[in-house]
Amino acid sequence: MLKNKLFIGSFLAILLLIVVEFLIYNTYIFGDKRIVNISFIVCDDTLTNWESMKSGAAACSNDYDSSVIFLNSSKDAGAQGQIDLIKSQLDAGTDYVVVVPYDYEEIANYIIDNDLEKRVVIVRNGAKNKKLKSVLADEKLLGSDLAEYIAEHSDCKNLVLLTHQNDLDKEQLIVGLDETLADSGINLNIKYYEDYSKENDLIFYNYIASGMYDGIVTLDEKSIDNAVAAKDNISSEIPIYSLDNRPIAVYYLEKNQINALAFKDDYTMGFLAVDMLMNPKNHTNTDGLYYIVDKENMYLEQNQKVLFPFAK
Repeated sequence: MLKNKLFIGSFLAILLLIVVEFLIYNTYIFGDKRIVNISFIVCDDTLTNWESMKSGAAACSNDYDSSVIFLNSSKDAGAQGQIDLIKSQLDAGTDYVVVVPYDYEEIANYIIDNDLEKRVVIVRNGAKNKKLKSVLADEKLLGSDLAEYIAEHSDCKNLVLLTHQNDLDKEQLIVGLDETLADSGINLNIKYYEDYSKENDLIFYNYIASGMYDGIVTLDEKSIDNAVAAKDNISSEIPIYSLDNRPIAVYYLEKNQINALAFKDDYTMGFLAVDMLMNPKNHTNTDGLYYIVDKENMYLEQNQKVLFPFAK
C-alpha cells in the first residue's frame, strides 16, 4: 500500500513538473512578445523609389521581434515635414525612427537639440557625427570612384555636371569627383540650376547640342531624366554618368541611354539600420555602401538585389 502511495506521489510530482515545464516553454514560444516598432521616414512624394531599402529593412526585421513601416513626407515640406513626422511617430509610441534626411544639418540639429540620439538613426544622406547613430555611404569616396570609372572607361576630357542647387548633401561627393577627375587630366564644369521650370529644362538640350562638352554627369532625378530626353531628341552619343537607383534609371542603363550608374546600397543600409537598433553590440563599420554599375555588371548577384528589388 505504501509502495503504491509512493508510486502515485512520484508519478504526480513528475506529471506536475512536466506540466510546469510545458507552460513555461509554451509561454516563451507562443506567449506575448513585445514587438519593437521602427518607423522609416523619407522625403519623397511616393514610396515607389524605396523598395530596396524597404526590402533590406524587412529582411533584418524578420530576424528579430520587430516591425518596420515606411512613411513619406512630401518634397515640398522639406526637412520640416520630416521633423513633424519624427515627432508624431515618437509621440504615437513608436520605439525608433530611421530617417533619410532631406537636409542633414537641420535633421541632425533637431535630433541633438531634443535629446533623441538614442531613438533616431540617420541613414543614407549626411556626414558622420559621433553624437548620432547613422548608416552612411562615404560620399567623397563614391565621387572619387565614379571619377576613376569615367577616366578608365571613356575618352572624356571636358565634362559638365548638372544638378539642382537645392539637392543637398552632395558637397563631398562633388569634391571627390572633381579632385580625382583633375588628377586624371579631365575638366569638370559644375552647373547648378535653380528650379524645375520648363525654361531650365532647355539647358540640357543646350549643353548637349553646343558641343562644348564630351560627357555629362547628373546627380539628381530631374537632371538624369532631362539629360536622357535631350540626348534622345538630338540623337547624340554623348556619354551620361548618373547618381540614381530608381527603376527608371535602371531602365535607362538597360537601354544604353546612360553609360553608368553610381548608387548607394539602399538594401544594405535598410538592413543595417534595423540591425543597429536591435543588436547594437554587433554593429560594424558601414563605409563603402555603394556600387558603380554599367551594362556589363548590372546583372551580377550583388547588384541585382539593389537594382531589381521587385524580383527578389
